[in-house]
Amino acid sequence: VWAMFMRHAKVLQFLPKLGPMMLISKYVWGDVAKFAVIYLATLLPFSGALYMLYFDIALECPDSYHPEPVGRFQNTLSFLFEATINMQGDFECIWTSERSRFGMFIMYLYIITAVFMLANMLIASMAYTFDDVYSAQEEEFAFSNARLMLNAKLINPMPPPLNLLCGPYSM
Repeated sequence: VWAMFMRHAKVLQFLPKLGPMMLISKYVWGDVAKFAVIYLATLLPFSGALYMLYFDIALECPDSYHPEPVGRFQNTLSFLFEATINMQGDFECIWTSERSRFGMFIMYLYIITAVFMLANMLIASMAYTFDDVYSAQEEEFAFSNARLMLNAKLINPMPPPLNLLCGPYSM
């Protein structure tokens, strides 16, 4: 389905209003990929810190869907990822543990870093990409149209069921 959408979305590049927006969406996916790499580079150290702090302690989480949120490294990763997404992490487990001060410090530092700084960085990079493409809108549109026209010579103009009839003619 995604491949069919992207194939038909090439037609939208010919329209003067939608062509630059298609270019912006292509560049924004690059920004999202960069953000994902930076987010993983932030998530892994904080997960490692929480795991090393609590790997030898069994945390009691009474009303939790995480039976042991930091017992294994994979659980710690999912615990912090879910805390990023819904902000309803099992903070009670960490708060009531015997190493609560340092554990909560790590959690607060992670939330400040992940939510405030990384989300603002993603918004700023997307805005910068939008400004770059929007300022060079006419040139980008002209070059993309020229590139599509040059590549159109290589494409068979017949739709897939009818292109079989062209085979004997081209021989």
